[in-house]
Amino acid sequence: MNREVSPAVLEKTDKCPRGMKCLKNGEKPICEVDRLINGVGAFVKANGEDICPYKMSFGSAYVCNCPTRYELYDKYNL
Repeated sequence: MNREVSPAVLEKTDKCPRGMKCLKNGEKPICEVDRLINGVGAFVKANGEDICPYKMSFGSAYVCNCPTRYELYDKYNL
């Protein structure tokens, strides 16, 4: 069974360059979440993968504002 996020979140995640692979069981999300930013996004660890429209540099850290990534972490702690 695949992981699920709400239809509204999927609709907002319209720029995913990986075809939503993170929703498939057995697939690790590309960016490892360090901590959530209340309802907005997440601080993620650098991973050398910079080809994502949802990931942006924030000083020496990175912020991910992918709605699907946020809900996956919030729901499944992934």
